[in-house]
Amino acid sequence: MEKSGGQKNVHLERRSFICDRFGEIRHKLCCKGICPDRLLFYGLPSPRAENLLWFILPSIIFLIFLFYRKRIEGLSRWPYLSVLYLFFCLFALTVAGVRGGFSSIMDPFTRTGMEYSGNIPLIESVRNFLENYVALIPQLASHSSTHPPGYSLVLYFFHKIFSVGFLGQAILLVAAVGLILVPLYYLWVKLFTEDRARKILPIFIFTPSVVMFTATSMDAFLLLIVWMAVALCFFGWKQSFFLSALGGLAAGVALFSNFLFLLLAPAFLLIIAYTFKTAPRIEWRKIFLRIIASAGAFLLFFGGLYLWSNYSILGNFLAAKAVSDSFVGENFESAGYLAYLAMNIADFLIYLGLPLVYLVVSGGFGTIKNSHWLFKVGLVNLIFLLVIGVFQGEVERLWLFMVPFFVIGADWATEDDERQIFPAFLALSFFQIIIMQVLFYTYW
Repeated sequence: MEKSGGQKNVHLERRSFICDRFGEIRHKLCCKGICPDRLLFYGLPSPRAENLLWFILPSIIFLIFLFYRKRIEGLSRWPYLSVLYLFFCLFALTVAGVRGGFSSIMDPFTRTGMEYSGNIPLIESVRNFLENYVALIPQLASHSSTHPPGYSLVLYFFHKIFSVGFLGQAILLVAAVGLILVPLYYLWVKLFTEDRARKILPIFIFTPSVVMFTATSMDAFLLLIVWMAVALCFFGWKQSFFLSALGGLAAGVALFSNFLFLLLAPAFLLIIAYTFKTAPRIEWRKIFLRIIASAGAFLLFFGGLYLWSNYSILGNFLAAKAVSDSFVGENFESAGYLAYLAMNIADFLIYLGLPLVYLVVSGGFGTIKNSHWLFKVGLVNLIFLLVIGVFQGEVERLWLFMVPFFVIGADWATEDDERQIFPAFLALSFFQIIIMQVLFYTYW
């Protein structure tokens, strides 16, 4: 017994020494303006998989999908989307539970002092909440103090309509985000073919960042709204005033959810340029008017909010920026710019999926040169996000809305089932997801 106790004390002393050394390193890095947890991609190394069942569940779901993949692809449109939606939701939830079961799934929502769920008690009525939102910023959960009220209201509606707690909020978030398969499907059918779209969607639902943050981050909701806006605007500007207006409305909801939507301006401008370039000149006037319809619906959304509740998106933005500036320095203020630039590139690519990145870059520059125009639009916007110098890590979560631009870059792997490249690609993506989920605590 004494020997066992002595060994335990030695172990504790060694662990304490390691923690102290890590603390010293952390202090030195923080003094240089580089936060070590961000260098670890907002994922703290802490291997954990408490329950074998939760480890097995996502594996079973993935194997079932892989076994029945071709049969699923052969279903008619809505049965196909319904089955894929079911796999998307179940896989995201079970992966989120790998570390600690249900407690891991709802973990981000339980941190009410930091996350949006903490704002629910402040919402007596939506109108009153919006009217006083800027004044409430000092009382808001810390993370939401630099954001508009959209995410908080989504969770409020989940709670109000379905009377759910933290676990229910996580499940409903996944159920809502899974609807993104519909706009992506129709967009990719238009851009490619029915068969190609049905094979690209599985790449998306097994992308590490999408899987790992759908159940645990409200930024997954932005992913849904952004691509609803992109799809509606793309179809609307080509053929419909009604869809154009809906696209503008979706864009308004996206900005109401997160100010990051503003940084997609390059992508929308390039999509507008492509729409004009590929349309007969005789159609240009109609396209211009449809774009005006989108802009009008966007402005009408915020104008209506202001008239109804006196909520100002501009006032909210300025107040949120003041809060952000008070505790987050600019990347240009120190030598940290290049460090953050390199970290953001690595961060985004790792969570995009190493197998996907390999498939995209394996062909060299020719792959990018011959890639689809939407992939190039995403690449331009990604470069813009990298060089503006406002992000200091955690981009695997913040840039979730960029993922659909790049999953189409690996679509060639879907073309040759004889060599089994596609199943192998999906399997490697699955292994990366599980390994990262077990090894790291992604606490956002």
